[in-house]
Amino acid sequence: MRNVNLSQVPASDFSAREVIAQEAGVDFLDCYQCGKCTAGCPMAHAMDLMPRELIRLLQLGLVDEALRAKTPWICAQCAVCTARCPQNVDIAAIMRAVRHASKDAGYKPVRESDLFDRLFVDGIRAHGRSNEQYLAAKYNFASGHLLQDMANAPKMMERGMVGMEMQNVESREAVRSIVEKVMASGSSIDEELFQEIGARSRLGIRKVEELEAALLEQAGSAAVQRRTEAVDQALPSPPGRAAQWASNARASIRTTPSIVRSGMEVNLGSIVAALSKDKAVQKTASGAAGAAVLGFAMKRLLKRKGR
Repeated sequence: MRNVNLSQVPASDFSAREVIAQEAGVDFLDCYQCGKCTAGCPMAHAMDLMPRELIRLLQLGLVDEALRAKTPWICAQCAVCTARCPQNVDIAAIMRAVRHASKDAGYKPVRESDLFDRLFVDGIRAHGRSNEQYLAAKYNFASGHLLQDMANAPKMMERGMVGMEMQNVESREAVRSIVEKVMASGSSIDEELFQEIGARSRLGIRKVEELEAALLEQAGSAAVQRRTEAVDQALPSPPGRAAQWASNARASIRTTPSIVRSGMEVNLGSIVAALSKDKAVQKTASGAAGAAVLGFAMKRLLKRKGR
């Protein structure tokens, strides 16, 4: 437990809190912290802040802390919390609104969630529906989790759960038009307000670092270790994105069963260099990787059937 001096909370943070409340259609003061949302959340084990803790930060006007939390990005939007709330607070809508605001502030605490959302929407826009097999392949490659869950692909293909065929709806243009309209309208979040909050937070953290480093240097100690990793990772530079991708790729290859790993060779250096250039290269590489992974899965399936 810690004390919070509300007189030191900037007025812009309270304004931002009201913007989030309006976006979600809730009144934060309706929440009396009973904890039912946290008790019923199936994703609580992976969150850095429990749902009620996130709401408490917003009640106190500590918006920047809420925007930097991983919780809204891990939320599965199952709405169990909303259904259980005795005050009828739409907590799932709060998570969506905080996520929008977090992105506008320049934070992406869980980069993979934002990446998956973008790839999913791109697939709906292009085909009118989601083709899970290609979505999974593109996501695995773009995130660096190269062969995540690929050991299950042959079994799923054998049972007809997934296939090579690309599924399209008849009225793709109509679906694309709906998606474009929704994406254009976006949310009612004031981007400039949250961009200012994010910029102010990063500047404040760096000033504290500079002061600590100066004091330690005067004392003859080593330079203070940076404490802004969470902030810096939210806005990775191209080399930073490439390094994160390579780290994920190495972990994926190490943990993949040898029977799957042996069917694909990956040149991490050349792929990472290509991914760090531009989005066009990323899209091309993602498509090629998807085709390669599914082609390998098909070969394994045919080989198994031929036994």
